[in-house]
Amino acid sequence: MEKIKFKKFAAVSFASVMLLSAAGLSACGSAADGKEDKLPPVKETVQPAEEKTDQETAPEVTDLPDSILIYGQVTEITKGEDGSISRLLIDSEASGELVINVGPQTFWINSGEMKADDPSTIKEGEKLYVFHSPVVTMSLPGQSAGFAVVRNIPADARCAMYHEIEEVTKTEEGLNILTNNGQVTVSTDKETLISAYDGSEASADDVKAGGFMMVSYDADPKFSDENPRAFHIMLLPEVK
Repeated sequence: MEKIKFKKFAAVSFASVMLLSAAGLSACGSAADGKEDKLPPVKETVQPAEEKTDQETAPEVTDLPDSILIYGQVTEITKGEDGSISRLLIDSEASGELVINVGPQTFWINSGEMKADDPSTIKEGEKLYVFHSPVVTMSLPGQSAGFAVVRNIPADARCAMYHEIEEVTKTEEGLNILTNNGQVTVSTDKETLISAYDGSEASADDVKAGGFMMVSYDADPKFSDENPRAFHIMLLPEVK
């Protein structure tokens, strides 16, 4: 019987935002390319013939990441009848073209100011981050639902990263927030800024498991990949 399992992993490593590309762009805009995670080797288990069933022989897929990060250039913008953006065609040097389907689940982020962005100002030729669904169609180019379109990317380590809030624990300093399928614990302290997507104020009490957030990280090298400190957290509203 063949059983395929996805290993739990992070959509993007905090260390990737600490490096500079050879072209002079920060890793916020370039090192994230090519980070689409690969499947581990197929593990084969032998079962006695009389114990096999149709259900047992079917592949089992578990533990998909919350999102996949792509960095690239907008080469085409499609709008609906109401004038709102419905699709973005992104060309990535690392992974090629991908159609990002934009909808109610898509948040627009001004990373430099950590606030909601205005999608009407986007233009072809702009380079940006997109956090999208791990589910991608087999078409050419592939299509995937966009979760967060990140613009105005700062040239340092404080790029806004999209995370699911899996577990929240209060500490003496602030919070420990488990994310990235249990692989990363984001810590906060009294200096961490917390805000809402609409620009209103928020507090540590508003950070709840099951929600989603954009995180700008502290660039201090004393913080590890597995336990980075949040410089700014922007809480995203529930998608209805």
